[in-house]
Amino acid sequence: MRPRYKTENGQRLIYESYDRLLAGLSVPLEQQNIPTTYGITHIITAGSSENPPLLLLHGTGDNAAMMWVYNMEELSQTFYVIAIDNIGGSGKSEPNDNYSQPFDQAKWLDEILEALRINSVYIAGVSYGAYLAYHYALMRPDRVEKIVCMAGSIAGSQLEVMSKMMKAFLPEARTKCAEIAAKAVRTAGRSIRGTSRAYAALDLSAQVLQQCIHEAS
Repeated sequence: MRPRYKTENGQRLIYESYDRLLAGLSVPLEQQNIPTTYGITHIITAGSSENPPLLLLHGTGDNAAMMWVYNMEELSQTFYVIAIDNIGGSGKSEPNDNYSQPFDQAKWLDEILEALRINSVYIAGVSYGAYLAYHYALMRPDRVEKIVCMAGSIAGSQLEVMSKMMKAFLPEARTKCAEIAAKAVRTAGRSIRGTSRAYAALDLSAQVLQQCIHEAS
């Protein structure tokens, strides 16, 4: 299988960024690699293993550290948090040749839970992670307690999933790097005054997510 990163330096920069995000958290964390049929799956765990397990699934283009860094501390007070780096994404999970074959997402998640000796879980997912959450709930209803799906939708087919991803990412792929950078600088300049409010919203998001999980039926 082709390497996920074009250069070793590129991989190093991503991993350093990943570790810096986690280093900023005050809650104790554990990182581990779980062998699966489709490759090594990297996970971050936090909170007491005596708490109800909560699986966190990130979206396309993200990784577990980027997506959940502002939620991990709050959620780990109530749950045993398990944040997964999706296979084939920009995290620390490494796919093998089987990943290029039909990818059985339910089987992949089964193997992660079995390695952790967990029978059933709560699941929260964003975007592609939301798709994984409701897909797993449909395929393994006996293993899922409750799910919270954010910024996700139910796709009629794999073709629909791919077409939506292309609409989301191809415009940026066609834009010159300089234009992207200039746009980011302009956006950042307009957002400076709202920074404190943005961080306050991020702090509240964990509490809202936790409440949603408790109230979901």
